[in-house]
This record gives sequence, C-alpha cells and structure tokens, in this order.
Amino acid sequence: MITARWTSSGNGVQLVPVELPHCQSKPMLQIIAFAEMAASFDELIRNNEDRLLTRQGSWGLGAVYRAARLIPAVEYLQANRLRTNIMEAFARVMDAVDVYVAPVETVYPRAQPASITI
Repeated sequence: MITARWTSSGNGVQLVPVELPHCQSKPMLQIIAFAEMAASFDELIRNNEDRLLTRQGSWGLGAVYRAARLIPAVEYLQANRLRTNIMEAFARVMDAVDVYVAPVETVYPRAQPASITI
C-alpha cells in the first residue's frame, strides 16, 4: 500500500511517504467488536428474541451475539490494551499529518456499467 501525507507549506502542499505501524491484531480486535455487538443487542438476547434474526447458522448474528456474551474479562481487557497501543502508535504517526491519502478497497463487487442497445 502506498501511503502519503499532505503537508501544507507556505508554497502549497507536498506529498510525502508515511510508514504506518505494522499491527497483526485482527483476532484480538474482533473480541472487542463481538462484545460491543452483543452489548448493543443485549435486550434482544436476554428476551430470547435473537432467534428472530434472519441469519441463524453457526456464524449467524444470533450465534455470534450469544457467544460474545461468554468472552472472558481477561481476554477483553487484553484486547483493549492492544487497541490502546495501536491507537497510540497511529497517533504518533498521524501527529505530523494534515491529510492522509491512501487507496481504498471495498469488499463489495464493483458495479458494472450498464450497456445500452440502440
């Protein structure tokens, strides 16, 4: 990935490369995301209405919300400590950045242009 920062100087702007912190933390941060999702749907789960959700497979939302209620406190706290470290590392890099420019990828398929027949 090419990253750059846009610094404003008296003469305009200048793109300069930026080295982002390398973090392999997805599994740990998923713990936080799952716990926050479960907390958002707590009433639904406690009233046993999560079975009304449309996706009910092993990775369906109901199953994920129920499983997230069982995340041990130690793992949740460790994940949040890691999150704090990542935030601090990115804050140090971004401290000198005015505008961050980077390519964006999407998980959704790109729309194909419509073909017109005349």
